[in-house]
Amino acid sequence: MRGLGLTTEALATYQEIICNDTTNTRAFIEAAECCRALAKYNQALKYYEHALDLNPENKYVRIQYISLLLSQQKFSEAHGESSLMTEKDSSAIVLHLQAQSFEGMGELLPAAGCYYNIQAKYPDDYLAASKLGALNISGIAAVIAKRESESMLILQTADLAALRNSSSGIPIAAFNAPPYLLIVSTSS
Repeated sequence: MRGLGLTTEALATYQEIICNDTTNTRAFIEAAECCRALAKYNQALKYYEHALDLNPENKYVRIQYISLLLSQQKFSEAHGESSLMTEKDSSAIVLHLQAQSFEGMGELLPAAGCYYNIQAKYPDDYLAASKLGALNISGIAAVIAKRESESMLILQTADLAALRNSSSGIPIAAFNAPPYLLIVSTSS
């Protein structure tokens, strides 16, 4: 039914199956997939959880569950689930899920570590290489931004000092130099 575009009807059918057989893992999985298609994400998560309770080793269900947690920005939960999964499975998909959960939590170094691991095990994984490059660029940008803000603080402090003490002998025009030059010149 779901394949025919009758997702609501398919969900009703799977819910009926679940009512009659609460141990039918496949029915929970299909109900979760229907809920996902209908944008009933919290309900889909519950069906995936039931399927995992019945069969904790089902890799497909766990991957779908983690992916849905990530799309719902439930990064801590996704991290917990992906960490459990990486204890037994170090495939690229599982490491990607763990890296995404780290990124979502703002933990960029562990995320980069996941992408490094993927690159070491799967050198042809260009997505990992791309993500790692983006993290490195954003990390460099953060360092530059930090240095720039520190430079601006030095620049503002120096300008204030020069204005307070006009007999400092330092021409005011010197403070219009780029901040990185000011840092070099003030460090002596």
